[in-house]
Amino acid sequence: MSAQDNDRDFQPVVDYASGSTHHDNTATAFIRITEDKLRNYIYEFKDLVALRSSWFGPFGAFVSFIGCLVTADFTDKFGQSKDFWKSSFMILGGLCLTGTIVLLFQIAWNWKKCGTEALINKIKNATKGG
Repeated sequence: MSAQDNDRDFQPVVDYASGSTHHDNTATAFIRITEDKLRNYIYEFKDLVALRSSWFGPFGAFVSFIGCLVTADFTDKFGQSKDFWKSSFMILGGLCLTGTIVLLFQIAWNWKKCGTEALINKIKNATKGG
């Protein structure tokens, strides 16, 4: 018996319970779009996805500055008083906290634009409009 005969004789066994129905969910939607439009949409999408993790840097710096403020014993160095150094770390920590908060608001504002469904819908709408 050859492999071709085996393929011809193969009968899949389907054992459905009595009264059950079989549904096929194999429909596919095709989207036509030009390469340059797709590149533009993916480039915008990449920036939105990168925005989701952009708050890690400022937040990490904020935690470092707070750690320094809590544990460090500031002294007079490089011609500056200990109050200068302490206030410098407080100001830098405040700037990092402000940057973190601004980025978190931007992430919250753009959250729904970062999903795969949003990208697909944008591509679909672009093709409908011409």
